[in-house]
Amino acid sequence: PRRAVPPDLPLYVRQGMEAQRMKDSLKSAMLVSKAGNAFFQETEIWVAYKSDRDAAAAYISACGGLVLLLASLLEPFMPAFTAAALSQLGVDKVLPLDNGIVASSRSPATILPAGHALGSEAVPLFRKITEEEAAGLRVRFAGNQAEREASDAAEAAAKLTLGEEKAPAEAPGKKVKNKKAAPADPATNRPVDVSRVDLRVGLIKKAWKHPGADSLYVEEVDLGEETTRTVVSGLVKHIPEAEMQERLAVFVCNLKPANMRGQRSEGMVLAANAPDDAKVELVTPPPGSKPGDRVGVDGFPGEPDARLNPKHNIFEAVSAELDISEDGVVTYRGRPLGTQKGACTVPTVRSGIIR
Repeated sequence: PRRAVPPDLPLYVRQGMEAQRMKDSLKSAMLVSKAGNAFFQETEIWVAYKSDRDAAAAYISACGGLVLLLASLLEPFMPAFTAAALSQLGVDKVLPLDNGIVASSRSPATILPAGHALGSEAVPLFRKITEEEAAGLRVRFAGNQAEREASDAAEAAAKLTLGEEKAPAEAPGKKVKNKKAAPADPATNRPVDVSRVDLRVGLIKKAWKHPGADSLYVEEVDLGEETTRTVVSGLVKHIPEAEMQERLAVFVCNLKPANMRGQRSEGMVLAANAPDDAKVELVTPPPGSKPGDRVGVDGFPGEPDARLNPKHNIFEAVSAELDISEDGVVTYRGRPLGTQKGACTVPTVRSGIIR
């Protein structure tokens, strides 16, 4: 199908890569992905397979060719993805980035020969980004480059006022004296570990489906503060609404508030995702916990940051070291995560990701 190929694909080869305009090249390559997704949805291969096998075969051939085309175009940017895609397609090498790839793109159904056998077992090469992660990325990369540079400069200036500036260079010939170090900013010069994250037990008083997003819940959460907070979570497809009512969970409380489909979210609930994302379960506080109880790890003392700077990726670094033991205990660097009442647990997910 020619409509699946972006008209400016020759620009990728002739003007993009050859002129080292990498950003334009990547944009052109991603148009193949966008067009391929649209083709897959429009043709409804899963329907054609039941009603018209010949059409379904042509559609599948075109999709296979588009994947090889995309893997070839993205090899300079994402070589690991390309290698995995070639393995699943049963192909040894990418298409050459010359005028021949332009000709191939005009008929993607013929890129792979008839009777070609696919390679390794098909597995997802990318996981779905959750609504919470998408909101975090929007906050992190908000504005243009100039605005982000201005923000970084303001942050650096703030550090200087706290005594982190370098001492001026001494004049030639003068003896350099050892000066006493200025006090460090405890909010920015601390080790990155779980103590930086404000984890608390929260009671979900009630939860309801977001009116503007099918995959989101809006939750009213008691975190032991004077007023409740609103938290938005992408759990609709994983946890029934009835199971979200009047239950305790663990929340990240010092993230920057984010707007999620028109609803302000003032925190994030911790959940365990199975490796294949087939199951998602909330992290459960120990029995006897109450709203506002601090959740932490022995050996990592200290007060959490008032608010985590999204540019420093502190929570991302901490969550990467969260794990689930064989008996369902949530751990950080091998030590249980919990309150004074005991350890936090996960019902059935094992070897998953906590986020």
